[in-house]
Amino acid sequence: MRASFFLVAIAVVTSVAATTTPPSSPPATPNAGGPTPVNITDATVQAVAKFVVASANTNQCGGKCSGILKGGNVTLVKINSATQTLAAGKMYKLCMQMVNTQAKKVSVKATVLYRPWLVANGTMDAAMKFVKVSFTFPKAR
Repeated sequence: MRASFFLVAIAVVTSVAATTTPPSSPPATPNAGGPTPVNITDATVQAVAKFVVASANTNQCGGKCSGILKGGNVTLVKINSATQTLAAGKMYKLCMQMVNTQAKKVSVKATVLYRPWLVANGTMDAAMKFVKVSFTFPKAR
């Protein structure tokens, strides 16, 4: 009798412990819904950078980047960092180093919305839209 009572008590304690233990949740996705770092050698990141340079040099950025050209056309030197966020497409934020025709460095931060479903005739430009651009001309040391 004592043995069966003991077994029933163990079964009850085990079942209560099993029902009160919270289920393990899957690990959270880093930056879920927020910016995610992207490799600067990624083909789309490279295309976005080329889009920014071409748009700046032709002043086709809705007036957002006209000041970049105060020293002449710019050339991409380096992409320092890139992130993407999903938002009615992919929102890319790039930090880049450029140089103008007067050999002045220009630091550029550009936000571009990329909508891949709008790619036309093999060109990505139709799928890209400037959202924001900021730039600085670092002071010489």
